[in-house]
Amino acid sequence: MSAIRKVAPHCCMIGIDYSDAQLDLTNELGHTDYLLKMDAAHQEKVYHKIEKIRQGRLCDLVINCVTSENTERFYFSACGQGLIKHLSVLIR
Repeated sequence: MSAIRKVAPHCCMIGIDYSDAQLDLTNELGHTDYLLKMDAAHQEKVYHKIEKIRQGRLCDLVINCVTSENTERFYFSACGQGLIKHLSVLIR
């Protein structure tokens, strides 16, 4: 997130997680404009929330940091014509 913020300082960065602990960690990093406590497996709800935040637009870049089976379709629909990056292996 830090690298993205350096390259695109005025971008709208949205963090999504269902875990309070993960949202707290993301908030502490300070790079996100919005934090959504949602399960990305509920694709339609998250899609509409992003569409509302972005005033009818979708994401230009989606970075998927999880390997949850039910979230893949959401990332493709939320991105529109943008880029999708999958970070399936993370060092925790």
